[in-house]
Formats: sequence, structure tokens, C-alpha cells
Amino acid sequence: MQFSETLKKNAGLILLLVVMGFFVYVFNLNNGLFWDDDDWIVGNNYVHDFSHLKEIFTKDVLSGFGLNSNYYRPFLLLTFAFNYAISGTDPFGYHLLSNAFHVFNAILVFLIFLYVFRKKILAFLAAIFFLLSPLQVEAVSYISGRGDPMSVFFMLLALAAFIRINADNSKKVLYWTLGLVSMILAVLSRETAILLPALLVVFYVSFLSRDKFFKSLWQGIVKALPFFAISGIYGILRLTVLNFQNTLNFYNASNVYADNLIYRIYTFFHVFLEYVRLIFVPTGLHMERDFPVHTSFFQWPVWLGFLAITTIIAIGIILYRRELANSKYLDGGLLGGPSAQAGKDRHISRKEMRKFQARGSEIASAAMAVF
Repeated sequence: MQFSETLKKNAGLILLLVVMGFFVYVFNLNNGLFWDDDDWIVGNNYVHDFSHLKEIFTKDVLSGFGLNSNYYRPFLLLTFAFNYAISGTDPFGYHLLSNAFHVFNAILVFLIFLYVFRKKILAFLAAIFFLLSPLQVEAVSYISGRGDPMSVFFMLLALAAFIRINADNSKKVLYWTLGLVSMILAVLSRETAILLPALLVVFYVSFLSRDKFFKSLWQGIVKALPFFAISGIYGILRLTVLNFQNTLNFYNASNVYADNLIYRIYTFFHVFLEYVRLIFVPTGLHMERDFPVHTSFFQWPVWLGFLAITTIIAIGIILYRRELANSKYLDGGLLGGPSAQAGKDRHISRKEMRKFQARGSEIASAAMAVF
């Protein structure tokens, strides 16, 4: 199925996502700039005109405000400069662009889920969950937080291209270009996008490959090597010419948390449980959260967090093995064209296809739990 046909067949659901996203976030359009917006936009000379392009790409985010930081997000600053050129510090355009990134992300989530699981209802519910979750409000409505939806947009776009690279031999140059450019824009929007290659490997092993685990893992790493190269080059640059405040120094002062890796791991188990709770019971939402530093595995709820993560991993392994043993088919659809596997297994019965879809739903449920 060609991309245009996919859009036509799902135009109603995609339009509904756009309308829902617009009406949910329309209330933030006139919210003023505040907090970090003063440093990143209002008082940042680099975003007030386009004569500072060199500085935007060679200095840290706060350099234009006269401060130092370890944030390097030049493409994010370019979008701020674009907004400032149009409307100065009027918040309407800033929020409109941030909202648009979030809505487009929901559409990409819908298309990717539709490709993987072949169920419109499942894909649409996943997109709605992503679009309307209260946890998204901070990143979307806080203008300085635009780096989150921006980086997610380009990461999802890179994932879409990666899927097509492995399914369509006729347009590999196009999809490789789209994927690699999207990865570059993602890391220039937010540093955490450097992890994208690892996520691509996980996706390949989980949904694209039908081979055994270690063979799939090796194939996924090989296929994602150009993305790993971008992460490597970015890492080298951040440790050398773009090392503004000692990139690897995550803490300004020595403390019990900073000096003990095992304490950070214990505390992570607590943090994990809290954010899982927030996904399903989003109460007490605010910008920053404080957690006690845990110094023992047996402190509450450290061991429970470890047990939860272990259980999720075990369920994922069981579902992966079951799906690998029984599934024979993964059709194309996200950006057009059948997958390579589809060409080998066109004889698959509808009964087998329903079994595959049912297992896909199980995996989707586990994935939602991880998110």
C-alpha cells in the first residue's frame, strides 16, 4: 500500500487526532512566556535575529543570555528565532508551533502502530493515549520544553524511515536520507536523541526481524550502524569543541547521590514506579519532583521497582518468543509498499493472520505498560 493510499484510508482518524489535539491544547495559545523562557528567548540575543547563526551552532543555549550551560540545542534555538522574527515575544505563535509538533507526533504514533499491529483501533487508541495524556502538558505547553516534542518528532520520523529501509528496496536512498537527516535534527533539538540507534535496534528485533534473537540483534546493529555513527560523532564533538561545562559532569557539587552509582540505581527503581503511576493516575503534576536518595535495596519501594522491571522484561521475552514461533507475516503500510517478508509468505491464511494480530495486541499492551 502506497503512503498516499494509507493516508486516504485513514484520513478520518488522522483528522480526528488533529481536531482533538487542537481543542485540548487551544487553551495554552495565549499563555505568557515564563521561567526559562526569559533566558532562552526573551533575553537571548541569539534568537532575536538571524545574524547569530554561527553562535547558535557553536555556543551553548544560554550563551546569548550571558550565562553558561551544557545545553546544546541549535535547531531548537532556530525555531525560537523563527517565532521571534514573526511575533517577537507574543506567545501565540510559540505555542501554536509546539502544539503542532505534538499533534504530528500523535499522527506518527498512529501510523507506526498501524504498520506493526495492523489494527486501526489499537493504533488509534495508542495515538490518543499519547496525544491526550496529562503527562505531556509540561513538555508541550512550556515553550522552553519544545525540545521534547521536537526531538520525538524527528526520532519517530527516523523510525518510520528505518522501517521502510528494511521493507522497500526501491527507495533506499530516499529513506536513508530521511532517516539520517531526521536523526541529526533530533540530536540538535535535544541531547537525549543520541539514544535513537539503540531504540532502532530494539524495534528491529521486536517487530521487523523473524530470526532468532542473537541473529536479529546483530542484524539490527548492522542496519543501524549509520545512526550509531551519528551518535558517535555527536558524542566526540560534545566532549571536545562543544564541551561547554564538562559534558560528563552531571552535578555541580559532590554529594552522596552523585558519588555513588549504586545509590542512583536504587533511587531509579523508585522513580520508575512513580512515573508508571503517573501514566495511569496522573495526579500531583508539576515541573520538578524530589525523591529521597535510597541507600539500600531493601528500602521501600526500591525492591518493588526492581521486581516490576524484571516482570516486564520477563513478559516481554515470553511474548517475543511466542510471537517469533507463530508469526509468519508482517505487511507493509507505513510509508507504502509491502515488506520483504510479505513477499515470501503471501500464502498465509486469514486464521494465521488473526493469530498474529492477537499476539501483536498482547505485545502492544506490554509496550504501553513500559511507557
